[in-house]
Amino acid sequence: MKKIIIFALAALLCSFSLAGCSGDSEDGVPGKGVWQKKTVNYTARNADGTGDDTTILEVYLYYSDEAYTQNLRSGVTIDPGLTVIITASSDSKTTQLAQQLIGNKYVMKHYEKGVSLNDDTAEDVEDKDSIFKMTVGDGSWRVIYTALLVSGNTVAQTETPEPIRKGKDYSQIAYDAEEIKNNLSWKRLLIALLES
Repeated sequence: MKKIIIFALAALLCSFSLAGCSGDSEDGVPGKGVWQKKTVNYTARNADGTGDDTTILEVYLYYSDEAYTQNLRSGVTIDPGLTVIITASSDSKTTQLAQQLIGNKYVMKHYEKGVSLNDDTAEDVEDKDSIFKMTVGDGSWRVIYTALLVSGNTVAQTETPEPIRKGKDYSQIAYDAEEIKNNLSWKRLLIALLES
């Protein structure tokens, strides 16, 4: 029920101009051009099919028409569109996913503007609320951003996220690496972000 209320509110707010709520956002689109950080309880099915494995993740989201270039570590690029970065919270050390992300590791996925959020059709995730019919753009970002605000514990970042910040020692794991694919569904992560 909470998820339905969040999406109804997000859709309603999306139909109005939210420029008054957006602070220094790009083009009057709330949260655009500003990193957003959210802590998420991400639950995945154990690899052996028994029980659930819950990992506390730190998730950073960035949506913009411009490439992000501020204070980035060498070799890191953030292109225009929607970028999602995840790390395991220090409170989460026992799950398979957390074990893969321990030691300052992160996973980053990028969606170009105009691309469907349903870019991995192999992932079998029920989509009752038609989340994955959205394509990346100002309208879908308004829905995502509004849902993040309504669901709480989302914080706008005033600086570059630590995993990609110059002077920080993190290493990137490819989002399509087999060990990550076995423990992380990007569709489930997006659902967890919007309903938690």
